[in-house]
Amino acid sequence: MDQKAFEAMWRVPDGVRRGYADCRFGQLHYAVYEPANASRTPLICCHASPVTWRSWQALMPAIGRDRMVVAFDSPGHGDSSKPATQPAIQDYAAAIGDALDVLGLDRFDVIGNHTGSKVCVALALQRPRSVRRLVLISAPFYSDADLKTMKARYAEVPLAEDGSHWLTRWKALQGALGASLPVEYVHRTFVDTLRGGLEYEWGHHAAFAFQHADHLPRVAQPVLVLNPHDEIHEATKRGEQHLKNGRLVDLESSHELLDLQPDDFADVLRDFLDGPAEDPDPVSLTPEPVGAGPAARPTRVRRAYRDVGFGRMHYLDATPDREVSRPVVCLHASPRSGRDFGGIPEVLGHDRRVIAPDFPGLGGSAAPAAPMTMEQWDDSVLALLDQLGVGEFDVFGYHTGSVAAVDLALRAHDRVKNVAVISLPLMEQAAREQHLASIAPDLIVREDGSHLIELWQKKWPFRGSTQSLELFDAFMSEYVRSGPYNFWAYRALFGYPLETNLAKVSQPVLVFNPKDEISDNTRAAVPLLPDGRLIDVAPWAYGMLDTNAEDIARLVRAHFDA
Repeated sequence: MDQKAFEAMWRVPDGVRRGYADCRFGQLHYAVYEPANASRTPLICCHASPVTWRSWQALMPAIGRDRMVVAFDSPGHGDSSKPATQPAIQDYAAAIGDALDVLGLDRFDVIGNHTGSKVCVALALQRPRSVRRLVLISAPFYSDADLKTMKARYAEVPLAEDGSHWLTRWKALQGALGASLPVEYVHRTFVDTLRGGLEYEWGHHAAFAFQHADHLPRVAQPVLVLNPHDEIHEATKRGEQHLKNGRLVDLESSHELLDLQPDDFADVLRDFLDGPAEDPDPVSLTPEPVGAGPAARPTRVRRAYRDVGFGRMHYLDATPDREVSRPVVCLHASPRSGRDFGGIPEVLGHDRRVIAPDFPGLGGSAAPAAPMTMEQWDDSVLALLDQLGVGEFDVFGYHTGSVAAVDLALRAHDRVKNVAVISLPLMEQAAREQHLASIAPDLIVREDGSHLIELWQKKWPFRGSTQSLELFDAFMSEYVRSGPYNFWAYRALFGYPLETNLAKVSQPVLVFNPKDEISDNTRAAVPLLPDGRLIDVAPWAYGMLDTNAEDIARLVRAHFDA
């Protein structure tokens, strides 16, 4: 697959809009496709474990030409809030039910894949008057031996300092998906699995504790079970005789049907969803009670999207009960996201608003049609702040975000009052232009997964002394999140004349200089600032915004309030 095709495959399809809805665990992330002539019953999509809504993105426009299609990230997956402890399938279903109430949907069909098929069954039992029909892609009736094998196959892989746990998981995923999927799709799916952190197997644990044999026979609504040729084909076939109001259809295809055959698959779904079936009277169905489930994780940080010209921009927003100072805008390093700022929004946000956007094409923000300049990135940030009603603000940048902070200080001089940055990637114009001319995709996906190990080991030497292996793993997970768009960020960085603009910054600038790959560049940059102050934090490195959030917030707050 060439680079253009790789980028297209990674891009959110036209017409798909992402958002958040509140649920019992915090916020549930979703994607929705809604045509102008939505005349059919809405379709709700529940994904397999441990992936995200993206597994449905090719199907959404194909099936959605005449109906709304909504695909959720289950709690703890993708961008959805993570419960405090291991949830059950019923908890996943209840959280999706909460979000559907927020979206105002009270009658819908459901489709689920693997773990998602169990979520659909639980949702149909909890809300039988809302769920009209069910499509289940694989609905295994496990024997004791089957269950033992599956639990062993999907046990967590311990973290390893050399990154080999990524390779182990890559090989397992590749084996599960089969040889028919291009390796770029395997990579996108692998990146999705990283979003769950250490708890990435919670979905499988919940699925193994919820048996179709106990629950599916109690579903009164029409059910279509699609049985692809995958690792649970025989176990799914075993349940055919237990369907109360449904049928099972064997498929020749396997995992590729959602990504590579969406139009053909949509025709199969349409025949069932729009065709004749024995739909029971909803009033005659009794909802099953929903337990309390796990607790939510308390946080002041919320996530949201806004349309700002190039597409949907994703951002983190921590708003205090009472603001006593100017908002702080946090600008992240490349090619990561606003999550770079770790514990800062939580700590700094108790007395001022903290906003951390994802630059276009990175994190959760949509990829623009073409690479953007640093100035265009900052234009999108200013457009976001205008929509949020932010006037004056202080800015806090990290690596590439430090350069964006300098540009904002110059171009929005009347609004930016103080600047703090972590590292300044200063280089002479000739060196900058050389880097700009040599930019190429920094992630060439290989069948054997070696690209993952190479990337891990390239970044490992700069791991902070206090950064745990878990935090470094999360850092690297965010690093690969933007896939083929990673290298676009470097065009914005190397295309900006930082060396000539530093001297024009009149605001007070606090510069942290940790132990990283540009510490010498940072030290050389500070004398160019008219009002710059350097704090050497050599013991800190990657992860400092998590491990040293309290210390950094104290220093930044003192600088901004001086």
